[in-house]
Amino acid sequence: MLGVAAAAIVTQFSTFVYCIRVYINSLLDDGATTTVSSALPSRLESVRTVSARQAFKRIKRVFALQWRGMLIVILIIVDVAFFAIVFIKFDRSTGVTKMNLTKAEKWLACLVLSRGDKHQCLWLAKKLTVGEATAITVLILLSVSPLVKEKEKNIG
Repeated sequence: MLGVAAAAIVTQFSTFVYCIRVYINSLLDDGATTTVSSALPSRLESVRTVSARQAFKRIKRVFALQWRGMLIVILIIVDVAFFAIVFIKFDRSTGVTKMNLTKAEKWLACLVLSRGDKHQCLWLAKKLTVGEATAITVLILLSVSPLVKEKEKNIG
């Protein structure tokens, strides 16, 4: 997901850079940029001059059309990065490793002393994995993500 999101943001930014480059080129050429298009062989070639003002209007139109897509791509990248960080942290904290077993010794001792009453040892268990607020945030973001994707389909 990170790779696809990164490719999308690179595509969006390269489009913006291209539009800016076209505008800057039109400013540097002092309005003398011409585009030649040929029609049927029997007709003469038509030459159209693009001024800086016209180029700016076109670029402004491109920006107006792309701001929603850009915002959605940025939101998706932020979500995916957040998910990746949380899932990696959760995976590291729940894997059976020597360090995790050392961290869990106090919690296991508490369970033994309280005869398995998990409520008395809950404060120790909270230190062993991802926090409750973070887990709820991830679940909410995961549940909202399909809605963003559906709106993107309707916009596009």
